[in-house]
Amino acid sequence: MKLLIILSILTLSGCASISELLDAAGEANDKALIGAELTMCRAASIGSILRRYDTEAKATAWKAICTQDNNVVPIILNND
Repeated sequence: MKLLIILSILTLSGCASISELLDAAGEANDKALIGAELTMCRAASIGSILRRYDTEAKATAWKAICTQDNNVVPIILNND
């Protein structure tokens, strides 16, 4: 939100072009996504991952995102 306010002020003051603002916003969003993936794939506890991705479809989606670098242990569901 702060970034949006700053970008709005810069736009209104004429200090930056729209292209530069869009690039900055895109870069901020890219960094946020990297942080979210880091948390989801590496920083979350095993228990929280198992609770959140508790169906085959969710586990498959998690594996598709988080096992691309082959350094992450994949989820194995216990279908009791």
